[in-house]
Amino acid sequence: MKRILVKLLLVAVICYVSNSASRAQISVAPTTNRVGAATISGSTTEGISYQGGPVMLTPHNVYYVWYGNWSGNSALTILPTLALGLNGSPYFAINTTYSNSTPQNINTSVSMSSQTFDNYSQGTSLSLGAVQSVVSGAISRGALPVDPNGVYFVLTSADVDQFNVLSNGTTQRFCNNYCGWHTHANMFSTDIKFAFVGNADRCIGSCAVTNFSVSPNNNPGADAMASVVAHELDETVTDPDINAWVDFLSDGSGFENGDRCAYTYGNTFSAGNGSVANVSLGGLNFLIQQNWVNDGGGFCAMHTTGNPFSYRIPRDQQLACYGIAVAPNFPTNCNDITDPNDKQMCFGLSQRSQAPCQSITDRNLRLACFGMSVSPNFPTNCRDITEPQMQNFCYGVSSSGSMSNCSSVTDPNSRALCNAVALHDASFCSSMTPGNDQLFCQGVASGSQTPCTSIQ
Repeated sequence: MKRILVKLLLVAVICYVSNSASRAQISVAPTTNRVGAATISGSTTEGISYQGGPVMLTPHNVYYVWYGNWSGNSALTILPTLALGLNGSPYFAINTTYSNSTPQNINTSVSMSSQTFDNYSQGTSLSLGAVQSVVSGAISRGALPVDPNGVYFVLTSADVDQFNVLSNGTTQRFCNNYCGWHTHANMFSTDIKFAFVGNADRCIGSCAVTNFSVSPNNNPGADAMASVVAHELDETVTDPDINAWVDFLSDGSGFENGDRCAYTYGNTFSAGNGSVANVSLGGLNFLIQQNWVNDGGGFCAMHTTGNPFSYRIPRDQQLACYGIAVAPNFPTNCNDITDPNDKQMCFGLSQRSQAPCQSITDRNLRLACFGMSVSPNFPTNCRDITEPQMQNFCYGVSSSGSMSNCSSVTDPNSRALCNAVALHDASFCSSMTPGNDQLFCQGVASGSQTPCTSIQ
């Protein structure tokens, strides 16, 4: 998770090594001894930059290598349940806001594919190369397959140390400088993506949230690991080769989506044993960090809203409201919207034409634009949207006159907007949280620019 964003000694978070593993993105830094990172350059309006590299579209096959002594540890149940629960979850759906250069968006699929054990084959102090050897060894002996769509997690027991030597000769260690990381290497003529996550019981004060003596599943070490696993999986699927969705810093390190939200949890609830959680996955409660939503200017969240009308700049929202509200009598309002995708969405819906949608660079948004711009003559565009909530939103608006699809949108504000636009009934907007989104809803649903004037 935190690509040594929080570097204890302000050393580069990207480790360059001489073996076949290219560079390890030292992600989750400890909760203690953290210092500020260098200024980020080159960010987009969504708060994170695309460097042009590949992403992992689908499937996402998770493999666990339980390294060391895990006898009797409930982590053996907790962490596989986490992986199973991530499949199709609103949390993992955040990654569908990321795409490749085609563009194609990441899918919501996650599979807990296979697990194996390693009884200290590389000793109790692992270098980056040794972690890679653990993965290659599991594949060589047939315990795990060669899978270009796999993410191989080496999960070490609390008695195992892990360290990485940076290009400047500095050594960084698990617990002191990071709690987990991910990288990739050419193994068996395949680009293999793998990650290290250590048992936080080794340093519960550093790799778990404060006062984590009681945890949702009564295993503080494993519960802390769950957040690191989620972080590394999010980063691996969006930046598998450290050249896709990452902002590089002036010192050579970088921020990925998980780094931007490390140690932020959003709204929590009581897990019933004196601990707190923020999500239920696979029948268990977890406290896992938020992820960065690559839409609407970018923000940390536990799920996407599914709303294709997300705006970072209020003026953009106001102009879109003006343009869409009086469709198809398109004025010139859309011209001045600063975000390129939002501008084309405005053009498409205000002109009731699919042509402007072609220029939208995010495939999910482009398909939503295709579907909604010609409502109620719904084509099949919404079908291929990979974000489930946005797909339901698209279905609802593009098949005007029906609330059935909008009812499947879980975010209440987005559901209200979907109903209002689908039925051209501004009364649905009254249930939304007062503010710019409500005003946008009222303007677009009523076909009047008047509410739009109050957006600020």
